[in-house]
Amino acid sequence: MRFHTRKWVKPEDLNPNGTLFGGKLLAWIDEELALYTIIQLENTRIVNLDAEGKPKAHGKTAIEFVKDRL
Repeated sequence: MRFHTRKWVKPEDLNPNGTLFGGKLLAWIDEELALYTIIQLENTRIVNLDAEGKPKAHGKTAIEFVKDRL
């Protein structure tokens, strides 16, 4: 299964420096990982233990999440 989604970076998602709030990005990642995992495991009792990344996004940007099954 390939899981693919995108999110628009809107003005309300930006910090005073004009880049995406890190907390907003982590919330998006957590949501996408949860959906993917629930679908794969057919179980809603899941927990996210770790996430890693260093993206930097400015306004009017789209962020793409792609997860290929290992």
